[in-house]
Amino acid sequence: MARAWVVPVFAILAVLLVPGMLWLSLTLPPAQRAAQYRLAWVGFDEVLLVTLAGVAFSALRDSELLEWVATSAGVLLVVNAWFDLTTSNGTTQELQALVLAVTIELPLAAVCLWVAGHAVDVRRRCEEILRRRLTKGAPDSSRPPE
Repeated sequence: MARAWVVPVFAILAVLLVPGMLWLSLTLPPAQRAAQYRLAWVGFDEVLLVTLAGVAFSALRDSELLEWVATSAGVLLVVNAWFDLTTSNGTTQELQALVLAVTIELPLAAVCLWVAGHAVDVRRRCEEILRRRLTKGAPDSSRPPE
């Protein structure tokens, strides 16, 4: 059973992370120029794009992966908001990051996490909508063909 090893291993990893975080908070420089800054952001947005498309595709296909993909998208959106806010430079960038976080990223993250929590219901509703759309244009099966 996974619980037998997952609980102690991940609890130990969480505890071991604390000294590393403390060390980093004391030793990292307050500012750093990144050689691949643009690549990091564009690459992250590409992963986010694929994940958001994955939510749509999983819902469309009634996939059992919907819960996991939607959770991933929600987490990525929160991380995106966090890094937008913490890496913005100057009042204008900080204001832009805050507006994006409050109006788009965090609300969309909440929607993704809601979808993840209600994945079975979402898949059932998508199936009903698709069935209605498919049968709407289909000929009435109760009447014999002419």
